Amino acid sequence: IIGCGNIAGGFDKDLADTDGPCTHAGAYRRDGRYTLKACVDPDPQQGKAFQQDWQVDHYYETLAAIPQDEHFDIISICSPSACHYADMQVAITKRPKLIFCEKPITQHIAHTRELITQCKQHNIGLMVNYTRRWDPDIRDLKIAIEQQHYGQLRSVIGIYNKGIFHNGSHLVNTLTLLLGQLRVHQVLPGIADYHSDDPSINALLTGNISHRPIPVHFVTANAQDYTLFEIHFIFQNRSVIMYEGGLYWSDRLLQNSDRFTDYRTLDHGRQRPGRYPQAMLNALDNIYQFINVKQTLLCTGDDALATQALCATLYHQAQNNVSPSTKQSIV
Repeated sequence: IIGCGNIAGGFDKDLADTDGPCTHAGAYRRDGRYTLKACVDPDPQQGKAFQQDWQVDHYYETLAAIPQDEHFDIISICSPSACHYADMQVAITKRPKLIFCEKPITQHIAHTRELITQCKQHNIGLMVNYTRRWDPDIRDLKIAIEQQHYGQLRSVIGIYNKGIFHNGSHLVNTLTLLLGQLRVHQVLPGIADYHSDDPSINALLTGNISHRPIPVHFVTANAQDYTLFEIHFIFQNRSVIMYEGGLYWSDRLLQNSDRFTDYRTLDHGRQRPGRYPQAMLNALDNIYQFINVKQTLLCTGDDALATQALCATLYHQAQNNVSPSTKQSIV
């Protein structure tokens, strides 16, 4: 595991046995089919604490300190995004069977393409942690949309904050899985609620189900107020709402109005726990099956590249809608 911060294991440090892990180390340990051989972090205090917390065989301060003959089946990239390009280059020289990378693969599309190509050339699997790809609720919803279990899908509203590249990319990736390639129609200026070079952006897009365009609205909240990540799916016969990133869901069912004759409405709904806490363990099972029986990876480098490209499109169009004095630059 390269990088020993929160997504590497910190968020699961005090994980209860009944809770689903949301980090790499937490999931590897809970799964039981993996051995944590090494961790790398430039901060010795953090790295050694991580080694002790997760019972990792070896700690290294740098990638260069790892013996050349040391072999790993899997390398997890959990370092800061700015370090991904250099860390991935070294990881590829180790010739693992798979690299499990946090998003984005790199901060620059050209670098991302380069690393995807290198992984393919060396027959290295590349999986990117857009976690909802392994969420059973999302997978079931995809089937419900395709088979029209709730009638036709009319429209989708995604509500997010904390930047189009940071949290918005999860929205893009999830909706691309459900609705196919998204087409951008209108973009409004963004708000800098997280980083100045990663605004949250309101936009109108369309997906496509059976050659039928589905309106998709990106609506921003402000991360300085609170965190918000929801998706509202408006079907012909009900609405389905994902709350708190998938920790909870609500279904509002069709009913006859008890107030207005001949009107149909939706009921007040019922909230149910989501299965998002299973996602990280499902991701590791996907890796295990990929390595052992060549199961298809559910979120590849190409999937992540498409997400990054669409986020960049939204970013640049939003930049074109603000005055030159307030523009930020990004490659």
